[in-house]
Amino acid sequence: MPSTSWTWNASNCNTPAPSACGKSCANWAAACTHSATNANTAPPSATLPAPEAGLAAQLQHVWLDSGRSGLARLQDCSLTLAEGEVLALVGASGSGKSSLLALLAGELAATRGTVRALPSLGLPQQTALFSDTVRANLNLQQRALDDAALWAALELVGLKGAIAARPAGLDERLGEGGLGLSKGQGRRLALARLLLAQIPQTPLPGTGTGGAGTAGALWLLDEPTDGLDAATAQALLQRLAPTLRGRSVVLATHMRREAALADRLLLLEHGRITAQAVHGTAEFEALLARLRDG
Repeated sequence: MPSTSWTWNASNCNTPAPSACGKSCANWAAACTHSATNANTAPPSATLPAPEAGLAAQLQHVWLDSGRSGLARLQDCSLTLAEGEVLALVGASGSGKSSLLALLAGELAATRGTVRALPSLGLPQQTALFSDTVRANLNLQQRALDDAALWAALELVGLKGAIAARPAGLDERLGEGGLGLSKGQGRRLALARLLLAQIPQTPLPGTGTGGAGTAGALWLLDEPTDGLDAATAQALLQRLAPTLRGRSVVLATHMRREAALADRLLLLEHGRITAQAVHGTAEFEALLARLRDG
């Protein structure tokens, strides 16, 4: 797994520990917190100043001198994200993509400049799964979700068949870290959890039960198809594309297949924003061509 990963602060998770406590509770806490030695830890994203009307996020002349290992410095970065826009941050490993996501999540504070963002939901690179049932891993917030909603989310991420084939289905127990699932299956389970994480807004396919968050939520996705083979990833992205439409999303990726979903691309190099392009333009296609195929 690349070193440029980020995780949620516990206060940013808004997630109770799994029902089967003990060791898995300790893992939950570890998965949702940063080291206390991180001097740049900021308040959770819900406490970030709100952006201007019609925007989901704003960065104004932001600099970041991070003390966290693996997170690149950011230098004089400015951007705006309109509500309902999908923005892909592209660039090589270490270019600053995950640093920028951490700022938008409220996980790091800018050294200089201003960060404004709506409250966020995230899919970090590190997939946190616990020693509990599939059902409990999908519904960490212990909300009143019926089975139809859980199955619909699993179907959307292409995991329904694999879970349905297990003897206990949704009640199948997983080991620590998602033991019993492949890396790609664990990634898709975490994505399904994200789709179920907030107050329903629109129905998921195949059910009248709503799916992911409120219209005001900002989605932060870090390499969402990491660990999936090309065919599985492409099928997942095709199913996910309609769900992303109309949502405010910042997607960090070095993969062409993921960046192609964006309304706009933003290129980071050595902590600086060096180019951007709008979908449907020659510049957009040129930036896509620079990314890894997959």
